[in-house]
Amino acid sequence: MRATVNGETLDLPLPEAPWHSHHDRLAEVASAMAILTGTCGKIARDVSLLMQTDVAEAFEPAAPSRGGSSTLPHKRHPTAAAAALAASTIAPNLLAAQVQEHEGSLGSWQAEWQAFPALALVTSGALYAIGGIAQGLEIDGERMRVNLDETRGLIMAEAVAVALGAKIGRGVWCETYWLPEADLVTLEKSATVNRGCVVQTHLFHDRIMRMDTVVLEEGSTLGTHCVALPAARIGAGATIGPASLVMRGDEVPPSTRWQGNPIAPWNLFRKKRGDAPDPPSPKKNEESAA
Repeated sequence: MRATVNGETLDLPLPEAPWHSHHDRLAEVASAMAILTGTCGKIARDVSLLMQTDVAEAFEPAAPSRGGSSTLPHKRHPTAAAAALAASTIAPNLLAAQVQEHEGSLGSWQAEWQAFPALALVTSGALYAIGGIAQGLEIDGERMRVNLDETRGLIMAEAVAVALGAKIGRGVWCETYWLPEADLVTLEKSATVNRGCVVQTHLFHDRIMRMDTVVLEEGSTLGTHCVALPAARIGAGATIGPASLVMRGDEVPPSTRWQGNPIAPWNLFRKKRGDAPDPPSPKKNEESAA
């Protein structure tokens, strides 16, 4: 009866079963506070690292008697960051009280009475410290530029490497390194490029170099020692036999087999299928072949 009256007064739902050791909701609240404190700790860690003398890109707000050094007048200590970091270290250790036995835990339940106020305090302390940092954070843009220039552009090396790399799908088997302009090559999911193949994306014609893409669609195969010339597209599931030449602008139909120099329908494939008709000739991409 008391629970019913209290629930109606506070507009709270009543539990359907004994709840003394069912602390999921308490753990959820505690977890949310611990995650929030951890986020504050992450911010504090980054700010403290940016305040290092050899980085010096950002600083906590300066104020009299705050963060100064008694022996090094040029030094600024990250005091607020230290408080937030300490809180983020303490918070996870206050969640162990969730492990309780039966319906009347001994020790763990009582530990929550100490843990929850402490968790609330460290969370509020972390938020207060980060709020102070955010309101007065000092950014040294010129120092950031100096630090970036020290790498001479190498900070963008990964982006450049990705831009210059081939577009490779999941499950691709590529056993050749002959991709002269890798950024023009697309190997879709489960495509196969066997040993000794040349995926040629440029040609000289009338002393003019022309470049175009080469695409192997999903599940297609380029046999050993094949050459695919610019603007070639091998359809999904199509197979090019060994030592074959896919001409410039060829568009090989999906799920067909080809071989030769230049490629033609694969006779062995036709014989195995009896009187099956020849696969259609590869369609030329006229715009790319022009």
